[in-house]
Amino acid sequence: PSFTRTTVEKSSNGTSRISLSAFAEIVICPSAADLNPIYLLRTRLEADTTYYVRTDGSNSNTGLADTAGGAWLTIPYGTAWLRDNIDQNGYKLVLQVGDGTYTARVDLWPIVGADPGGWATSELVLRGNTTTLGNVLVNVSGDNALQAVNNITAWRVEGFEFRSTAVGVLADFNSNIYLGKNKFGACAIHRQALYGGKIEGVDDYTWSGNCSVHDFASKGGQILNVSGKTVTISGTPSCSTAFAVAQDG
Repeated sequence: PSFTRTTVEKSSNGTSRISLSAFAEIVICPSAADLNPIYLLRTRLEADTTYYVRTDGSNSNTGLADTAGGAWLTIPYGTAWLRDNIDQNGYKLVLQVGDGTYTARVDLWPIVGADPGGWATSELVLRGNTTTLGNVLVNVSGDNALQAVNNITAWRVEGFEFRSTAVGVLADFNSNIYLGKNKFGACAIHRQALYGGKIEGVDDYTWSGNCSVHDFASKGGQILNVSGKTVTISGTPSCSTAFAVAQDG
């Protein structure tokens, strides 16, 4: 159980009132070994909040300003920091990524307090440049460009171009990813869903690069596109194996 700062009346060794900051909470557990680390030093949002990543930022910054002195440097640092430090408390949380090229795999992690919602009201968003697709490029060699693995928290991802020698966007082990306006460049596989993972295309997107397979779903994975959305083919991209593959249930 947890208590607000106005309900805690006594400490364990006296009658003094325990003073808590505005966003703090107390978690009671049988022993220190039972304390889930997700409760340690976690900030609970009290309003919609945006954090920033820029190619001229620093991972020692707070992430709270869209400046070189405020933004983080890498997307993986940003998503991991939010995982470890934020209770979303039902408010909208956006990680805004500035124009440029990013070469490290992006992992989408579960966020405490995220509103499960649906794609139309996504409250957890990873956003690049939705006006000029390709201005924010995730280009990864030897690994997937973006993935969610065993993540029950659904992120909406929009405004990126993905290129990879492996998979552009992977949803694995019951993870759910909402894909907004994005662009798929050269990848081995553009979109892959495995072991109950689900990718939902919820907006128009562009296909510009070659692949072996565009959509690959297997072992209970699902790849869906919302009706009425447009796929723009840029140039003459091709699939060397198949446009879509479904196998193993």
